[in-house]
Amino acid sequence: MVTEVIEARVGADGTLDLVRLVLGGRCRAVLKVTRPAALTIQLRRWGYEGEVGAELVEAQLPGTAYRVVEVREKAREAVNIEEAEVVVGVGRGFRRKEDLKMAEELASLLGGVVGCTRPIAADYGWLSEDRWIGISGKRIRPRLYIAIGISGAPQHMAAAMDSKVIVAVNKDKNAPIFQYADYGVVADLYQFVPVLIERLKRRLGRA
Repeated sequence: MVTEVIEARVGADGTLDLVRLVLGGRCRAVLKVTRPAALTIQLRRWGYEGEVGAELVEAQLPGTAYRVVEVREKAREAVNIEEAEVVVGVGRGFRRKEDLKMAEELASLLGGVVGCTRPIAADYGWLSEDRWIGISGKRIRPRLYIAIGISGAPQHMAAAMDSKVIVAVNKDKNAPIFQYADYGVVADLYQFVPVLIERLKRRLGRA
């Protein structure tokens, strides 16, 4: 079983030559696997479209005893950040849940959606886990990713580094996220984002 495969080919001897990301996406591991094998791939990595189905397979292994007591479908929002062309990410730079309205307004102006880091979803519960961008959450590949108040932890960036353009807004000029950003803004988000929203409204004729 090999997870998070990003490249695969059949070798001359019939084995599978696989590549997967490791260490938070900072390195690649090259594996040679004999068949049969089970693989999982990153959504949209190979251009698949439509719904990805799942099948429940029951198997009884020797020496084991179990039974399925209940199956519950996880509650999900209508928002799908994995398919979004524009994502506005929010991190711990936001001081209150109410302040996320700035990010929501910005995303609306750009025709995008709001995503978040692990603390916003898992610790504070300000947004649902469907919006969590990270190796334990969702992977995104938008045309534009605006990361606001996000430090740039490896677990987060591993899931966002396939974005075509990354714009980072952080008041800490030494924040790791600037190493990944195509454009960086060193500023307090509470001062910068309202100005950006106003400029966009003027450009779009919504002022």
